[in-house]
This record gives sequence, C-alpha cells and structure tokens, in this order.
Amino acid sequence: TNGTTCINTGTGINTVDIGSYVPYPNSSIVDNIQGTVNVNGNGNDTLNIDDTASTINKFGTLTWDSLTGLCTAGVNYFGIKSLNILLGSGCDTLNIQSTNGATNTVVNTGAGFNTINIGSLEPTTGGIVDYICGALTIVGSGNDTMNVDDTGSTIDKSGTLTSTTLTGLGMGSS
Repeated sequence: TNGTTCINTGTGINTVDIGSYVPYPNSSIVDNIQGTVNVNGNGNDTLNIDDTASTINKFGTLTWDSLTGLCTAGVNYFGIKSLNILLGSGCDTLNIQSTNGATNTVVNTGAGFNTINIGSLEPTTGGIVDYICGALTIVGSGNDTMNVDDTGSTIDKSGTLTSTTLTGLGMGSS
C-alpha cells in the first residue's frame, strides 16, 4: 500500500495479519508496506507482523502503540490483546521503548545475529524500563544480544534475572 490503510476490527475476536503472504506465519516480508497501517482493535484482537522471509539487515522501533522501521512506513495499533512480531534472517536491530499494558507482545528474532535494545530512549542510553508495561517475550535464535537500559532511573529498583526471564525494575508485568 502507498496510502494510509485503516483496519477497524469491530466486535468479536479477530486476527489481523500483516505481511506479503498471509495467513500468518507464512514466509512474508513487510518491505512493500509504503503507507502507514492503522489497526484499531476492540481489546480482544491479535496483530501478527510477519517479516520472516526477509534476508536483509533491518532496524525498527516498537512503542506502546506503534512499530516503525523494518523498511515500512509504520504500523500503529490500538486495542490489541496480542502482538506478534516475527523478524527475518538478517542481522536485525529492534529498539523497544515501551509496551502497552493491555497487550501481550512476542518478538521472534528469527535467524541472524540480532540485537534487541530495551529502554525508553533506545537506541541511545539514559532511558528507563518503566514504560515496559505489558508482558514482553523475546524468542531468540541463540545468536542474539539483548540490552536493557535503565540508567536514567533516579529511584532504587530491584529486579531478578534468570537464564530465561527478567522481572522487576519497575516493569509493568513484573
């Protein structure tokens, strides 16, 4: 699409798949989305963004209501219960500045040597993680790096890091 596309899901439990070949997941790319996509859900909907067929290195930024970059004009979302982002086999970088408290977000990094940066000012430092309000799951490929930046925090915080989870630090789903 070249212009803005608005998708209003209406009532019920709906799924919106974004990619070059749907249904999800089905080896898609998102490069040809040249206009902004606005998805307005009803609070029970799933949004899948499938870039699994991409082989180039991409950069993107995720906030509580939008995904920009990844060679697209951007996807804005509201009223989404589950957000699934599948990256390709390039060496991708995704900056996660915030997540929606009502949205369960899953990022699958795909193959490649990927970098996931989490913090309110990513890709720069000095941010906080307080805006990670909803559940966030990162499914890595084993060759990935995850950076969590809370260096801008001015209050004492505690957190727990295990081999599979990071909780606390003022993040909402803790």
